[in-house]
Amino acid sequence: MQTHEWKVETDEGRRYYRAYYHAKRWSMSTTLQTDPDWDEDIEVSQELWQELRNQLWNKYQRGRCTWKIIRAVDVILEKEFGVEPPVKP
Repeated sequence: MQTHEWKVETDEGRRYYRAYYHAKRWSMSTTLQTDPDWDEDIEVSQELWQELRNQLWNKYQRGRCTWKIIRAVDVILEKEFGVEPPVKP
């Protein structure tokens, strides 16, 4: 299992996201900085998938992530939202 985390500043405060990749499946959870419990049942939007892809791309450039994982996110973006992946080898 691989875990990828990032944070975003929102009107509610700092929001943390966590994405899990296990057995060729993605799952995501989120929490606010002030809330100790992670919400596992979130609606994953196109913007959230794109943010995950950007985070993975940054890790890939540093050699901390494989292209296969980035491609898995690209497939989700293509199938569910019709978004063409950027051409980045």
